[in-house]
Amino acid sequence: MKKYCLSTLLGLCLTVLGAQNPNCPAYPKIMRQADSLLNRELYVAALRKLNAAKEYCPDKTQKVDAKINEVVDAIEEKRKQAEKINEYFQFGKEKAAWVYDFASGKFAVINRKGDRLSEFLYDAPEGFKDGVAIAKVNNQFVFVQADGKEVEGRYDFLLPTVGGMYLSQHDQKLLLLDRKGRFLFYVKGENSNFLEIESKEGKKGILNVTGKVLIQPQYDDLESASTGLFRVNVGGKVNNFGYKVGGQWGLVDSLGHVLLKPQYDDLESASKGLYRVQVGGKPDYFGKIVGGQWGMVDSLGKVLIKPQYDGLQSASKGLYRVNVGGKPIGIEDIVGGQWGLVDSVGKVLIKPQYDRLIKNYSNGLYRVQVGGKPNDDGIIEGGQWGLVDSLGKVLIKPQYDYLLESDSNGLYRVQVGGKPNDNGYLVGGQWGLVDSLGKVLIKPQYDAIESASKGLYSVQVGGKLNDNGYLEGGQWGLVDSLGKVLIKPQY
Repeated sequence: MKKYCLSTLLGLCLTVLGAQNPNCPAYPKIMRQADSLLNRELYVAALRKLNAAKEYCPDKTQKVDAKINEVVDAIEEKRKQAEKINEYFQFGKEKAAWVYDFASGKFAVINRKGDRLSEFLYDAPEGFKDGVAIAKVNNQFVFVQADGKEVEGRYDFLLPTVGGMYLSQHDQKLLLLDRKGRFLFYVKGENSNFLEIESKEGKKGILNVTGKVLIQPQYDDLESASTGLFRVNVGGKVNNFGYKVGGQWGLVDSLGHVLLKPQYDDLESASKGLYRVQVGGKPDYFGKIVGGQWGMVDSLGKVLIKPQYDGLQSASKGLYRVNVGGKPIGIEDIVGGQWGLVDSVGKVLIKPQYDRLIKNYSNGLYRVQVGGKPNDDGIIEGGQWGLVDSLGKVLIKPQYDYLLESDSNGLYRVQVGGKPNDNGYLVGGQWGLVDSLGKVLIKPQYDAIESASKGLYSVQVGGKLNDNGYLEGGQWGLVDSLGKVLIKPQY
């Protein structure tokens, strides 16, 4: 069809139908003829008729101009439609393109021969690229191939990523598709600057935020171990309770380089760059490894402490409590056995010999217990308490029924003669005060002693501890840190 510029159409020289007639008897007929031409999309002829009507009946100019504007609008709409068709009817290097159906307002796929390869089903299609295009059907996104067939799957949304993939959702699961609509991975969660991905087979890996696969989905489990490092599992299975159990754990970096080949029953971050490892353990119902022997490795897999301890727990920076002969209870607790202290390269600082070994929060000293026995809840009761330093030097020989954490003055409250009740609270006995070298400052003689202010202590006589561990009754007074009575117990 021959095309005309709009300016040319509007500037056409029109034939004058005849002399002006003030009564315009032929005006209605001319306008009907113009409407007929407009309906048949004969726009040039319609414009000629309308301009003739203006020449014939000048007083109808306003109405005729309104009709001319309708013709101009129709021409503009056709121009837009032609541009739309031209936009989609582009093959380039592709074997397929889109064709538009004005009746339905939908698109279909055609080949270079003009053969239609699909029904007119699609809205808002994108151009074909590498044999695939994205379009919408019933307000859902689909990938359409050059043969007119859809790639399996329809999606409520498609979000393009930096790496040329698409993020979408299917069956309540986030997933990634490639440029051709093929499934790549499930997206399980975000971890710092990484995305955890999972294959259809349940294997896990890591993707960065630009869409680059850093760790191929090949592991049965994958968890962040520390900044830029991941602990990985091979051979683990999900039990009936939904927990991953079994398999061997190792360590990889964020580029997938294997730093520590999966070989341990458990692997946990201990401190910066160091990891607790276990061999010989068995998973419980919750997937927690119990039993076995614990050791220590660095982030390159170098064995620092050979797995040999029944328990290995952080005590302070660079130091670790170790247990020999104990049994696991709960998540981190060990019942029985003997506790000692080692450094990060396995050097024994305190030989395992104590029933309990607890670090003071305020200094580098350790409260130790000997002769105690675990109750039904695994709590060590009885025995004698003392104090040692981090090299095992005995500062206070175990001799007290209890020795509390040091107070703000660096002193220790000690008790003799107390016995644990059914709730584990120490009842009876007398309290006193010693320094970190064991020097007795206040001889055990009070039913209770509590820090009152700098260098001063509240003391009580005649009170009793109830079943809930609260002191009832008795008289309170005040003494200094050397035991000098400032206020006799009377209140």
